[in-house]
Amino acid sequence: MFYSFVASFLLLVLCIPAISSAMAYIPGKAPAGGASASGVIIPLYSYPGSSWNAIIQQKVAYPSVPITVIVNPSSGPGASKDPNYVTWINDLRSAGVNVFGYVYTSYGARSASSVAADINTYKAWYGVNGIFLDEMSNVAGHESYYSALTSYAHSLGLNTVVGNPGAAVPNSYIGAVDVIVIYENAGIPSASALGTSTMGLSKSGFATMSYGVSSLTSSSVSAVASYAGYVFITDEGMPNPYSSLPSYFASLVSDLKATPSTPLSTASSLLIQSTDMSGNAVTGLWTTVSYNGNVVASGFTPLTFDGTTGAEYTVSVSNYGEYFFSHWENGNASPSRTITLTQSQTLTASYSTSASINVQSVTQSGAAFSGLWTTIAYNNNIVASGFTSLSYTGVPGDSYTVCVGNYGSFTFIHWDDQSTDSCRSVTLLQNVLLTATYTS
Repeated sequence: MFYSFVASFLLLVLCIPAISSAMAYIPGKAPAGGASASGVIIPLYSYPGSSWNAIIQQKVAYPSVPITVIVNPSSGPGASKDPNYVTWINDLRSAGVNVFGYVYTSYGARSASSVAADINTYKAWYGVNGIFLDEMSNVAGHESYYSALTSYAHSLGLNTVVGNPGAAVPNSYIGAVDVIVIYENAGIPSASALGTSTMGLSKSGFATMSYGVSSLTSSSVSAVASYAGYVFITDEGMPNPYSSLPSYFASLVSDLKATPSTPLSTASSLLIQSTDMSGNAVTGLWTTVSYNGNVVASGFTPLTFDGTTGAEYTVSVSNYGEYFFSHWENGNASPSRTITLTQSQTLTASYSTSASINVQSVTQSGAAFSGLWTTIAYNNNIVASGFTSLSYTGVPGDSYTVCVGNYGSFTFIHWDDQSTDSCRSVTLLQNVLLTATYTS
């Protein structure tokens, strides 16, 4: 019965079309049960004993530092419940340590029902707080697989799902799990690499794991903690850097406690809304938010995005139907604008439902004069006619044909775009001024 329930649940979730990152969980808003300050995440791949007790001691010594451990009885929960794991996990949790269960996914190749069965077993046997999905894919195409597993874990009351590709992911994976391990390698990652991998999003959705680091410095901990909400650094090396705690484990916890707040650790909210030219709210205009060329949020206005204070984003809005972008609240007339998110703020895009064609005539020297016959046609039907200067209010997005005539010694030469045909087609995307130059 349980297997049937898991299969049915995952089938239901996997059949739901993928939603935009604006609608899914976005790193930048702390996941349920997550910590707002950087904490240590520990792959605790050893049998309960002295290392487990050392973790409890450090949690008691530094209660304000979030500590999360990943338990792994047997490349997963194992074939049977181990009473020692039950006892020690209860002791960890009683001390305030979050406990996550290890489950491998074979980069999306392992059946979702098998992964879900392991998740359920961890919950039933050991009462873990969250799940650690190892061998996570970072190749586009497996996003719904991880989204479905995350939804299943949440349905069991597990607050946080960590996915471990051990490297940067395409932005399409943002929201597929709650926390992404963007680095698992030897040494300390560079700030530039971390900045690119986190895409300007808040650190609460990212983790790093560094091994083979012979000595620990407070500056290196602070640098990583500026970008990652979950940090692990160890002097242990391959083939199994997680068989015991680092020799400087106490210093790691102490350094995380001492790490000052930085702009990159703070989330700010960005609201993008749209109005008509009278200031009345208009909804449903497509909007994207990008960081370093990567789309990190998208959706219809009004769109809310939780980003990183101090990061630079590009916000772009689109036209739809009769609604055409006119300007932002600051007068900027470009539909794409770049901002530095210094605090929570609102951007307002104003849209017009009408635009004008204005036709004027000038001499070769650029002197304006009037009285040249002009027609404006839509679908071969004349909708306006008269002498220059002529103005007509049309529908944004429609195409019009504008023709001017000669009179007396005034002979048409060219338009302002240098075209020499006296009839000119124009698609009305905004107010437009057309200038016809004549001999005199």
